[in-house]
Amino acid sequence: MGDDKSGREADTVRPIGSSSSSDAALGPGHTSRASVDAAWRFLNDNRHAQGVDSVDLPALRRKIDWHIVPLMFCCYTMQFLDKVILNYAAVMGISKDLDLRNNDFSNVATFLFVGLLCFEVPNTYFLQKVPAAKWLGLNVTLWGIATACGAAAHNYQTLLVSRIFLGIFEATIGPSLMLISSQWYTKSEQAPRFSFWYVGLGLGQIAGGAVSYAFQHIGPNAALAGWRIMFLVLGLVTVSFGLCTLALLPDTPMQARWMSTTEKVALLKHVSVNQTGIQSRRFRPKEVVEALLDPQIWLLVIAVMLLTSVILPSAPPS
Repeated sequence: MGDDKSGREADTVRPIGSSSSSDAALGPGHTSRASVDAAWRFLNDNRHAQGVDSVDLPALRRKIDWHIVPLMFCCYTMQFLDKVILNYAAVMGISKDLDLRNNDFSNVATFLFVGLLCFEVPNTYFLQKVPAAKWLGLNVTLWGIATACGAAAHNYQTLLVSRIFLGIFEATIGPSLMLISSQWYTKSEQAPRFSFWYVGLGLGQIAGGAVSYAFQHIGPNAALAGWRIMFLVLGLVTVSFGLCTLALLPDTPMQARWMSTTEKVALLKHVSVNQTGIQSRRFRPKEVVEALLDPQIWLLVIAVMLLTSVILPSAPPS
């Protein structure tokens, strides 16, 4: 009987183990609970849950979609709007109001991406140490504040600082959304969800034009210039989405209040085919090296570089 029990527990470990396969292979007799993936611990604690096989996975997937995907979609839409808001402000007199000269406007646009690029690597470390949902919600809130602070800019330097911080906080959007998706969906299910929240770019372009048009019609007697009100309003909208993300997006499937224990077990077993785990706080430098040496990573980098067009606008003539 003892051998059968150990075999069952080992079977539980292998499919859902931590991101390191060696941890999973050791089993409960050799690995401390603190060092293995949180999903393994949850499955081990609930290995006798009833009715797991009878869970309707398509219905459960739709339930997850309604709770998770809209938040990711809204966050991705706002990161695009807050990023390109400077372009809309260019036709609303920001260069004249802040006395931007020569390459000042282009520098402000460029240094957002400098901040984003510089913080991508530290961001991956924080995602290992902090729950992805909380990290995403925090950064969405902070970049909303950075956007709103742009309304208070009174010269080139203050606007530049606000845009650099915007880039720093927006650095997490792509990695966080991908990591969150991997916790809830199998690899084959992730692609349609990626496509859905990526549609936020299209909505951002459509909504951005309408937003710009609306704020361009603010009267000259208003307390603030139209572009300042636009920065403030969009920043506050982003903050509201960030707070909603903090409050509504579960850190892991195990902490989702809107799922029963049986549904959680069924989901974790379903996504175990990913072989990536759900949550592990151990940072393994060797995995970073492994990723950097993976040819698929570099092919993806090249593909993104070829498919992404970054337009750095110049200041319109005064």
